[in-house]
Amino acid sequence: MKKRFWFAYYWVMIAYLVSILINYFIYFLGIPVPDFFEFIDDALHFNGFYEGINSPPSCNIGGITFCFIKNYYSFLLVFLMTSIRFIAIKKHIWELPDHNDLD
Repeated sequence: MKKRFWFAYYWVMIAYLVSILINYFIYFLGIPVPDFFEFIDDALHFNGFYEGINSPPSCNIGGITFCFIKNYYSFLLVFLMTSIRFIAIKKHIWELPDHNDLD
């Protein structure tokens, strides 16, 4: 049961990190953000990204928007989850969980 928990924990952590990176990439491109990714940003990423139109004036230099991150709470959450995993089972983020014996 414990191995199943850490297996699920690892993949939730990786999925969360991938969603942060995808969201960051979409906001970085400056294209209109789809509603689904705005919802993910609001619900899961602590509303951590500025949309190009809603950026503060200090980010706009010559009509180009340069800063897109409001806060780093979602990245800190991934760091915290990685630390918890390392302290509990002594595995780094790049070490895959054992999927052969999930008894």
